[in-house]
Amino acid sequence: LKNHFEAVLGYDLDPFFNDFIYGTGHPTYTIKWNNSGQKIAIRLASQTRSLSSTVTYFRTPVVIKISNGLTGASLKDTTVVIYDQNGSLSYAGNGISAPRAGNTLAYNLSFTPVTVTYDPNDETLSTGSVSAKDATINTSSYSVLPINIIDFNGIAVESANRINLKLQLDGDEGEAFLERSSDGVSFIAVSKMEKVSLTDNQVSYRSDDRNVFSSPQYYYRAKVIDAQGKIYYTKTLLLIRGEQHMQPSVSPNPATDYLQLEVPADWQREEIYCSTFNSQGHRVLFENLKSGTNHKRIALQQLQPGSYVIELVSQSGKRWSQKFIITR
Repeated sequence: LKNHFEAVLGYDLDPFFNDFIYGTGHPTYTIKWNNSGQKIAIRLASQTRSLSSTVTYFRTPVVIKISNGLTGASLKDTTVVIYDQNGSLSYAGNGISAPRAGNTLAYNLSFTPVTVTYDPNDETLSTGSVSAKDATINTSSYSVLPINIIDFNGIAVESANRINLKLQLDGDEGEAFLERSSDGVSFIAVSKMEKVSLTDNQVSYRSDDRNVFSSPQYYYRAKVIDAQGKIYYTKTLLLIRGEQHMQPSVSPNPATDYLQLEVPADWQREEIYCSTFNSQGHRVLFENLKSGTNHKRIALQQLQPGSYVIELVSQSGKRWSQKFIITR
């Protein structure tokens, strides 16, 4: 079981199994924070262990939710993940960065933080509390990770495995390269990933791996090199081919003027109803796709920037939907 998890995730899970499976007890954290405008510094002030613990120090992710303190449509929030390895902290989430010096990490947000909450959905095996805002933490003393991996995913389309990568930037954009493996351990280079969209602080890449007919499953990871030459790796992605796994796909996402819809072979055998809904659930676009349609370019110029959902319904009742964003 452990070997399978390691192959899929691409991580050494000895620390987790030694601490949480074979060891006893759990960690508790005290979190401190401060901000300057939209920049926040988060400090892991201490880790304590429960009295029954047999573990000297738990190596664990720490999940923290940050909000602007508002409600309804005005609410803005984000969740960050910090990996604590014996007191050395790394940015985590979709991959783990190299450890940073000290016990404080900084983030640039798209809003001014007001509330900070420790793991509100109990995603980890730790507990913790957050102190009131601590003005003694000097946010200017801490630099922000230049590249943050937001999402890394893939889908089997008719003649390729399509791999998508989204990065958040704090500076100049870098380059991304796709790597493939048959066992999740030894990787080879596939291609340089194509940039498909760029906003003020986010960039999306895509790569189609067309050498996908020798095996039903493939492992992928992306190698990201920032403008200063630093290297980051995403998590390892397992993608299984076969008609039962193939789904439609759209790109780019975020989009500006158009959306490219790719229709896999098993969806092409019948007519498809294609609808686009806005964030209020109102249908704003609709058209029928005749049987045999393998792709469709959908014009978006008449739609305002925002969040939308595209939905396909086949005559036999198959359904597929995907959220996408329009930015300009």
